[in-house]
Amino acid sequence: VTGCEFVGNVASGRGGAIFTSGRVVDIRDSVFSGNVAGNTGAVFIERNLADSTPPPARTSIIGCRFDRDTSGAGAVEVVVSRDDLVFANNVVVGAVGGTTRPLVQITPSGQTAIG
Repeated sequence: VTGCEFVGNVASGRGGAIFTSGRVVDIRDSVFSGNVAGNTGAVFIERNLADSTPPPARTSIIGCRFDRDTSGAGAVEVVVSRDDLVFANNVVVGAVGGTTRPLVQITPSGQTAIG
């Protein structure tokens, strides 16, 4: 996904704009604005951590803007091992998340990119 705008999308569960499971995802130079979800406002990505074969590529979120994405959790949640993710040069502003969850959460490593 490159150069796209995701504006005002709604989901009852996770990922108001993008929800994917088991795939390598490459998101670049895109805008996520005003997306709403019950849990994880803009983007939810989950890789199959039980698969022992190395992934063919890393999941990447590069050069994106997350603006006023609302949920019970935060703007972005990525469930991969830390070595399988590139999260760089992104801007997160005005996101509304739950009081105990960061705006961007990377699990299961427990690393938080933006708190």
